[in-house]
Amino acid sequence: MGQSVLEIGLGYGSVTRRLSRYTDQVVALDIAPGPVGFAAATTDRTGCVRGSALALPFADATLDNVVAIGSLHHTGNMELAFRECMRVLRPGGRLIAMVYNRYSYKRWIVSPIATLRSVIAELRGETNQGAGGVSRRVSWFWDRSPDGSAPPHTEFATQDQIRRLLGGSTNVSITSVNVDNPNDLLPQCMQRLKFDGIRLHFLNSLLSRHAGLDLYITAEK
Repeated sequence: MGQSVLEIGLGYGSVTRRLSRYTDQVVALDIAPGPVGFAAATTDRTGCVRGSALALPFADATLDNVVAIGSLHHTGNMELAFRECMRVLRPGGRLIAMVYNRYSYKRWIVSPIATLRSVIAELRGETNQGAGGVSRRVSWFWDRSPDGSAPPHTEFATQDQIRRLLGGSTNVSITSVNVDNPNDLLPQCMQRLKFDGIRLHFLNSLLSRHAGLDLYITAEK
């Protein structure tokens, strides 16, 4: 790639390691010390920074690429996080992000009334529907730590919402993808059951393309 890349939200560092194969100008940022320390210990071509996506510690228009896979919806203010990503990008810079789809099949199963209300509000042209945050009980079905606890903040976005947030950007692309293993919808005591064959069947189906779990986004400043 040969360009500067900021990765926001590190997890176990799989994206960080892949990015570092293509450029030595990767900066890996996370609000938690654990992922930052792990990235520093496992990649020698990456600068590691502890910081918040809501106040990125970089000047305006200084980076070529920002990559945020599965992190912005956990910040507590997804819209501000998107604005921060665009702020630090140079003109012509690219954002690559993934956030949770407010209209995914799983949202219809877990929170059908809230999802229906959101659809009706959008059809009425009500663009200010709030952040799309959910309770930790609901977010448990999407993310949970090894001890079974859900993250403190989880928000969901619609494609229209993302397009409004990126209104000043060019070449905006949003794609619905991904289907979970069906065991994710079962009670915690049944989580060990596996339905990998069913998941593989649906990954390339209309379900994934129109009501997938995730929205993958690319945009240029």
